[in-house]
Amino acid sequence: MGLKPLVIAISFYCLSSLSLAQTSYAVADEPAYLARIELHTAAELYALLQRSEQLFMLSQQTQAVPVAFVLHGPEAEVFFRGQYSRHQNLVDLAAKLSAFNVVEIKVCKTWMAAHRLDEQQLLPFVGTVHLGPAEEQRLLNQQGYNYF
Repeated sequence: MGLKPLVIAISFYCLSSLSLAQTSYAVADEPAYLARIELHTAAELYALLQRSEQLFMLSQQTQAVPVAFVLHGPEAEVFFRGQYSRHQNLVDLAAKLSAFNVVEIKVCKTWMAAHRLDEQQLLPFVGTVHLGPAEEQRLLNQQGYNYF
């Protein structure tokens, strides 16, 4: 009688471990994506964020790696505090997707310096990279990302 709960507990542990191992294997095989931003407009950025959200919803919210957004053009300006009211829908969507780990948004420090934009004015969910185009190449060539 005392052995039965132990056997059930061990069986449950083994099945749970197997399930976790299968999940991590599937996650490791998932492709990673980099948003291809060509027009460098807020409209293009919004469309890519909406597409990221749609794919997230279709994948039943099991995305392994967030879609990387490396911004080094005028589209990055929407993520500065002074632009929030002008781009509220876009920023709110980006913040939500960032919170759910669907996207990871980074702005180029070199681009910010060239346009005299203060990094301290970036919204809190937005990160930075030293040089945007170099970061894109690193993600594509060294990390195995694909354009989204």
